[in-house]
Amino acid sequence: MKTNIIAIIIARMTSSRLPGKQMRLINDRPMMYHIVARLKKVKALDKIVLATTSKDENQELAEYVRKFGVETYFDDNENDVTGRIACAAQHFNATHIVTISGDCPLIHPDFIERGVLQLRQNAADYLYIDKSKYQCLHEGIGFYSTAAWLKLDQLSTTGHHKEHPGSVLFSYEERFQGVEIVPETVFQRHDFRMSVDTMADLDFMDYFYSDLQNGDIVDLYDVINLVDSKPYIKLLNNHVHQRGLTEKSRTVAFITHAGKEIGLGHLSRSIALSLELKESQSLKVVFCINDDLAAKEILKKNGFVFTTWSLETQRDTITRELLQPNSISAIVLDIKSDKGEWLDHWLKLIETIDLPKFAIDYLPDEGESAITSIIPTVCRRGLAANSGNKRTDVIWGRDYLLLNRRINFWRENKDIEKEGIVVTAGGRGQLADPLVKALSQISEAVKIKFVVGPFADRANFKTKLAGYGLKNCEIIFDPPDPYKVYSESQLAIATFGVTTYELIALGVPTVVIDALTPGDRNIVVFMAGKSVCINALAYSSNTEKFVNEIGYLMANQTVRAQLSQAGKSWIDGLGVERVAEIIMSKVSLDNIEDSEVLKKTHNFHAQS
Repeated sequence: MKTNIIAIIIARMTSSRLPGKQMRLINDRPMMYHIVARLKKVKALDKIVLATTSKDENQELAEYVRKFGVETYFDDNENDVTGRIACAAQHFNATHIVTISGDCPLIHPDFIERGVLQLRQNAADYLYIDKSKYQCLHEGIGFYSTAAWLKLDQLSTTGHHKEHPGSVLFSYEERFQGVEIVPETVFQRHDFRMSVDTMADLDFMDYFYSDLQNGDIVDLYDVINLVDSKPYIKLLNNHVHQRGLTEKSRTVAFITHAGKEIGLGHLSRSIALSLELKESQSLKVVFCINDDLAAKEILKKNGFVFTTWSLETQRDTITRELLQPNSISAIVLDIKSDKGEWLDHWLKLIETIDLPKFAIDYLPDEGESAITSIIPTVCRRGLAANSGNKRTDVIWGRDYLLLNRRINFWRENKDIEKEGIVVTAGGRGQLADPLVKALSQISEAVKIKFVVGPFADRANFKTKLAGYGLKNCEIIFDPPDPYKVYSESQLAIATFGVTTYELIALGVPTVVIDALTPGDRNIVVFMAGKSVCINALAYSSNTEKFVNEIGYLMANQTVRAQLSQAGKSWIDGLGVERVAEIIMSKVSLDNIEDSEVLKKTHNFHAQS
């Protein structure tokens, strides 16, 4: 009998955890490119098909894969994935199918080749990997005869079975002939993730492809060797929780703002916390953000859905239509305290909503509000007198600093070559004239990098540096990974803010030259007393003294090493994990119990 074996890629652009992930770039190419390129290496396949839905969002994906000779199949029912695969298999007259998850860019061509041959030779209904015997690195691959899949489709009568293709097999294994496929010994492990569900997973894959790709695909053997030689790589995404088939997610709403006047601090720490909730707790997140173009682009880049507010009527509408118990499970508010109108209005709007509520850097009077206050600071000097130790609604301290978890990867990275000085100019790109003048007098042998945020006037920034004759510098506007830039620097110069904490946690010796409020200045003095940074507030306008201090630090590796070690010990970078656990302790998560599914996970087929 002549066989017609097709690979069916299951993908859609409307993923709740990372929308549009198939077209997000890994080493400058969409993730879907890497999946198709690997399938093209499998000689036993007669055809590759993308099975997606007819939603407009998926047209971009379909048009892209057609460039590489991939067929497409559209279905109107977004939730019936099992039925979509069955219809695609029939439409292309397949005798056997290999189901491919559209979020696994490291599928192994040799494993697929072997699986197809074994499926055909044994006249099997499906292949499985017996996870009671060993773990397996391979993910997102399933092997079936089309006849068996059509039976599975008929048996998939619940929404759960339709949405999770092949899961119904657990309940009817006795009706099918399964054959075990044994992965090679080198792949009998599962100590790192092979699928992309989050931004952390995307960073993980990008690391491999950027480091290893010298042809059209990255060899999985090389990936394993790289992980084994540099185990800290797993810090990029080893915290990501793989949501089980029976888990239901909940949604948390973040209310925050950013802009030229406000800066990026509130948005950046809200993103850090929301990524942690998405990645380690599998929560969905929606942002309510002021109508700022740069802020919205930042949220898009990080894979968030959002709604905008600026006018009072917009805030009222959002509260009425979104911030309700039937839509979300918790509210996190991070509004700058001196934006009294915005903060007071939001507090009034959410006051009566019967949901867990959290406020970042907001301290209500005791008994005033049913809000848990999280104060991410390192000392009490910036706190009001009513923040006593006995208050159960206030959580504060450096253990709750909201820093991006990616920092942990860079602070453990052993392969960094450090060079020169990094100057953080903040989201608005503001630099005091005395600082620029002082930097212009530092030896040209010292490389200076300026990291500038999205709200800066780029032309004026360049003009200002040129006006002082700065030639030994590089300007990096809105870098995709600022922590990499920071980590590669011998010394940092910063105005106090969230970035200061990030630099200290990374172990970058930091000179603080300015602080915008008396409370911030108190914190800088406190941190300098703990020997985790250099307090230059008193002489940042004294060019000669500042140049001498920078020269001393650049020449004294021992002092820099002491600052680095003290900073990393003092701020451990795990604050978002602790705050996420606090939020989760108040958020109710329901699970769908299915005893048959839970009972038989040891014997799941190759698609995981």
